[in-house]
Amino acid sequence: MGRCLPGARWWAWMALECAAGRSRTCIYIGRGAPAQGARCQGSPTVWQRSLFMSNQGITQHHQSPSSPTGRRALHLRLLDGGGLESHELCPGAGPCSVEGAEVVDWPAMASWGGTALGMVLLHGWPEAQPPLVLAVGDAVRRGLPTAQRTAIMGRSPLSGRLALGHVGGELASRLVSVWDAVAISGRTRVPGAVLVINPDGKPGLLSVPELTGLSPAATGRQLEEIFGPCASLRVGPAGEAGLIGANLCTGGEAGSFVGRGGLGARFGGLGLKALVVLAGGPAMGMAAGESAAVGGDDYGGPGNNLALALKASPRLRARADGGTLELFQAYGARGDLRGAGYAEPVSGAVVNRLVNEVEAAGGERRGQRGCHRCPTPCGWTFETRGGRTTAHFSALYALGLNVGEEHLDGALRLLAVCDEMGLDAKSTGASLALLADGDGEAMERLVRAAVAGSGEEEARLLAAGPAATAQALGLEGEAHLVRGQAGRPEGNLASVLGQCVAVGGVDPMRSFPFLATDGPAGGPDGGGVLVLEGGGGVLGGGELDPTRPEGKGRLVWWHENLVSALDMVGFCAFSGAGLLADRAATLDTLAGWILPAALGGEVAGPWQGVGPARRLLAAGASVVLLGRLLDRRWGHSEAEARPAWAAHLLDQPGMLDEYRALRRWGGAGPERGLSADLGTEGVLGGALAGPGGVAERWGAPPVGEARQGSVRLRATGILGLALGRDTRVAALLPVTATGFLREIAASRPAAASLLLRAGQPLPAIYRAGRRLGPSSPIETGDTLDLVLAVSGG
Repeated sequence: MGRCLPGARWWAWMALECAAGRSRTCIYIGRGAPAQGARCQGSPTVWQRSLFMSNQGITQHHQSPSSPTGRRALHLRLLDGGGLESHELCPGAGPCSVEGAEVVDWPAMASWGGTALGMVLLHGWPEAQPPLVLAVGDAVRRGLPTAQRTAIMGRSPLSGRLALGHVGGELASRLVSVWDAVAISGRTRVPGAVLVINPDGKPGLLSVPELTGLSPAATGRQLEEIFGPCASLRVGPAGEAGLIGANLCTGGEAGSFVGRGGLGARFGGLGLKALVVLAGGPAMGMAAGESAAVGGDDYGGPGNNLALALKASPRLRARADGGTLELFQAYGARGDLRGAGYAEPVSGAVVNRLVNEVEAAGGERRGQRGCHRCPTPCGWTFETRGGRTTAHFSALYALGLNVGEEHLDGALRLLAVCDEMGLDAKSTGASLALLADGDGEAMERLVRAAVAGSGEEEARLLAAGPAATAQALGLEGEAHLVRGQAGRPEGNLASVLGQCVAVGGVDPMRSFPFLATDGPAGGPDGGGVLVLEGGGGVLGGGELDPTRPEGKGRLVWWHENLVSALDMVGFCAFSGAGLLADRAATLDTLAGWILPAALGGEVAGPWQGVGPARRLLAAGASVVLLGRLLDRRWGHSEAEARPAWAAHLLDQPGMLDEYRALRRWGGAGPERGLSADLGTEGVLGGALAGPGGVAERWGAPPVGEARQGSVRLRATGILGLALGRDTRVAALLPVTATGFLREIAASRPAAASLLLRAGQPLPAIYRAGRRLGPSSPIETGDTLDLVLAVSGG
């Protein structure tokens, strides 16, 4: 029989066959009928396109009515012959392989949802080969603004450790309408295999051979033609070929990509081309300027509204205006924008040219998109000769200056080729930095050859990944890798430490010290110290100097706890960073908005009497510990956090030693009894007491009589529009940095909201690559760079 699928021009034919006492339903979808006499015989090659659902998987699919977590998780096992088995999981109910697991409340942590749920599933997995897990956080389920992230995790084929990444788009909101997590194991050999989650949450497996070899964008278009409106997760040719640097793509034409730790290779290793979710409906992002008031007590009540707080953040407005490309100016101002191989900082002329190209590109972009109900959408798309591509700073940096390409257009073209092939930009850039000489066209050809399986030596090395490339060329000392993944040397020591210790892979945001790097150091009184909320300690003086090691372990520990908690609930880490750096919300307020029900409100038990900020940090610390315990279970040691290129930096007092002490995880592993603190405030240990005494103030006040003078001021983006990109400003000098911004705000009221909040500085101020404190002196003749940015992206 035939029927037209909703919203599609394709037809489906169904056949039921009984053999050996078992039934199998097959569905053919195509523009024409199956060949005459075609039979469903359990072979994926009988019909060109078939949906195979084994009766075992369908009839044994069940939901546990006594699930203690309130979370729904589905296990899908792909069968080699083309079938599919499924059953609902009961997260945390079975035994979990962790020392001291008998005292851990696994169901409670699973009830938090998101990455916590996913890691509980991985800890309880009974088989040697863990599944690939997709998990969606509580903030997505509740529809909070900017919460539209799906966590993808599993064992990395690159390092053997936990790989954890996130993708945007409507995949999260559709999936969470039926399942909080989906675990996929096994392998199918169906050509063009598409795993389908139907509107009722039940799965199916479809063979669409025409998808084989298509780019992620073309695959997405074809899937929408077949299914109509849907969300999909898909690989390109690199994922099909099993390349270690393959990425995953979701979203529309330009797509949202994640490739951390070989996630695309892991997905492709399941035999899948795509996952399609038909459940739920689209959760549309907001266009810039659209009203985002949401109101209601769930968001803190009138006047204390999450969406309004997001709109009030100058850094998030700058992110929307710059689409992460504002970070070229930020890194240039720090004197830390580096050339080929991330070896040495580039000249001021190169920085200025790139900043100018970024400004020009802003007028040529072809689209802007954002997450669900985000008032400051930050996704920029560009039209290149290879099609539309979404461009972020870290990808363009990796495929631009890092490989010897000093122009934005060249990096965009190379990125478009990587997107077409489904290759991770940072991994590819790490290999090209060792193989190539900056010839853009040659690098594009090499990328295509690597995916095509060329026998050319350089193509084979590129396909093997940066670690294999470095080893084959004898360049291990020049490859900035962390556990086989692409890292990035920086003058900011906390950033270096964060890349080396971050759980789940090298993530430039998860452990990046954004408050110290981007935010105003000084707290409410502008006193030149940084208060880590939730009892994280008070830092000042040299601890806030990014080039000095003091206090960096504490900075990374606190930020990793925070951002891991944001990732757990599915809330945008950039939004959280902007709110806190701009003081648009306190951590207590933000936590009150986003904490899952199991941790929010007047909960009883171990969280009674614990403030929202500390609950959030403890939840993040628990997620970090779960990840570390998984790595330990899979046979990996802490020694791998000391790559040779960074070891001399990590060994300085205040770096790795301080981080390990606060994490309660030494070189030999976790402290005895640490597992028993999982899921409680106790996981933070005594660290929240912070350092003793009063932190040293940052920046000596100016001396001398104030006289009329002038300062050269440089800024870009919305700050450059308000002040001028490169201008001279008259003022009474010398004066403190805070006093200087107050003078500018008084003379230029239109810029005041970008310069000060409650009389204290908002932008970071740099002079000759060094960040100034609130009381640092500004002198006549100074050249200052004002930076309004959220690092990462």
